[in-house]
Amino acid sequence: MSSTLSGFMYIVMVSLLSWNKKFRKSPFSILFCLFTFLYLNVPVAFILFEGDDYNFGEGLASIPFEQSDYQQSLTLGFLYLSVLWVAVWLGIISAGTKIQKINQKRFSSIRLIHILLLGVIVLTVTGVDNQGIADVRLEGAEKVNSLLAFVFFDHACLIMAGLILFFKLNEPRYIVNPRKITTLAFMIFITFTSLFFISGSKGAILVIFMLLMFLPFSASREYFNAQISFPSIKFLMVLALLMPPMFYFALIQRVSLGSGIAPNLSTLLAGISEFDTSVFYDMTNQILYRLSWGGIDRFLLVFQSFSINSFDLNTEREFVNYLAKNTLNLVLPGTLFPESYAPSSQLFPQVIEKNLVGGEIDKSALIISLNTQPYTLFGIFIIIFGFAAPVFLYLFTFAYIFIFNKIGNVFLKITMLYFFFGVLSSYGIEVVLGNSVHLFVSISLMYFLLKIFSKFVLGRPGYGLLSQIAYTR
Repeated sequence: MSSTLSGFMYIVMVSLLSWNKKFRKSPFSILFCLFTFLYLNVPVAFILFEGDDYNFGEGLASIPFEQSDYQQSLTLGFLYLSVLWVAVWLGIISAGTKIQKINQKRFSSIRLIHILLLGVIVLTVTGVDNQGIADVRLEGAEKVNSLLAFVFFDHACLIMAGLILFFKLNEPRYIVNPRKITTLAFMIFITFTSLFFISGSKGAILVIFMLLMFLPFSASREYFNAQISFPSIKFLMVLALLMPPMFYFALIQRVSLGSGIAPNLSTLLAGISEFDTSVFYDMTNQILYRLSWGGIDRFLLVFQSFSINSFDLNTEREFVNYLAKNTLNLVLPGTLFPESYAPSSQLFPQVIEKNLVGGEIDKSALIISLNTQPYTLFGIFIIIFGFAAPVFLYLFTFAYIFIFNKIGNVFLKITMLYFFFGVLSSYGIEVVLGNSVHLFVSISLMYFLLKIFSKFVLGRPGYGLLSQIAYTR
C-alpha cells in the first residue's frame, strides 16, 4: 500500500512540476519530460499494476538481492526518485533560458537537394556498415572500422538535417509554402526508419523521430517566434500504432540473427504465422519491461545496492577509474587500456554486485555478446556521490545549462542537447560522451561537404528533376 501511494505521489508531483512556465521554456525540459514519461512514469505505473508479480532485474543473468528485498524498498525508491527528479528540475529552472531571435539566413546557401544527396550517401554507408555487423554475428567475420562510417554518422546526419530544415522553415520563401520541407523531412524519416528496421532496431520509429524531429524541436525553444513544423496528432497516432508490430518484426530479425540464420522474407512470414493472442500479450509485456529496463528498473537496482544496502567507496573508485580509462579509449587513437575496452553499460551487473573486475574483450566478441544496461543519470550520481547525489545533480544540471546558454554555435548546442538526452539513460556515460564528440565532428565534416555542394550548380533551376525539390523562385 505504501509503495502504491509513493508511486502515485511521484507521478502526480512530476506531472504538476512539468507545467511550470519557466521549466517549459527550456530546450532541456522537452527532453527531460520525454525520458520521464517513457522510462519512469509509464514503468512506475506498470510496476504498481503488476505488484508482486513484477520481476526486478529481468534481462540480467543475476541480481544481488532477492525479489522480496526490492519490493520492500520500493516505497523509499520512489520517494528518493522524486527527490532526484526535483534536483534536475531545479537545475533547469535555475539556469533559465536565453531567448534570441532566429537568424533566417543561417543556412540559406544550403538547398534541399544538397540535404537529399547527403542523406543518400549516409544511407548507403550506414547500410554497408550494418551488414558488416550482421556478418560478425552470422559468420564470425572480423568487424572492420570504416572511416566513411565515422564521417557519415547516421545520428549526425539526421540531427543536422532536422536542424537545417528547422532554420529553412523560417526563411521567407519557405514560411509561405513549407510543403517542400515537410515532404523532404517525411522522405528522410521513412527511408532511415526502414534502414534501422531492416538492421533489427526494435525502436526504429522512436529513434528516428527523436533525432530528426524531437532534438531540433527542442533546440527551437530558445528562438523567439520561430516557425516550427511538427507532426499532427493523427500522424503521431499512426506511428504509435505501427510501433508494436515493428517491434515484433524486429524481434524476429534479432532471433534469426541470434540463431545464426540470415533474416529474410521466409523467416518474417514464419514469425507472423505464429502470432496469436498469447504472443500479443507476451509482446506487450516485453515492451513494458523494455521501457522499465530503460529507466526505473535499473535505477531501483542501483538504489538497493548503494543506498539501501550501503555505499561502497571501493566500488565507486573502481567505477570512476574505469569510466576515465574507457573515455580515453574512445576519444584517443588506439586502445590505451585494453582492460577497459567494454562500455561500462556492459558491466552493470558487476557494478550492482560491487565486484567490478574489468571489461577486457576483443571487438568481435563484444559485438556478439553486447548487452548494454542503463544506469540512468540518477543511478550514476548515486554510485559516485552516495546520499549527496541530489546536491551534485542540481549543480551538474545548472552548470551544464549555464554553459549551454553561453554558446552560440548551433551545432555545438544541439550536440549538448544530444548528450543531455543520452546521459539521462546513461547506457555508459563515457559512451554518451564519446558519441557526442563523434556527433559534433561528423556534423562539422558533413556541413563542410554541404558547403562544397552549394558551390556547384547542383540545386539551381533547370538542372534536372531533383533540383525541382530544392528550388523556389
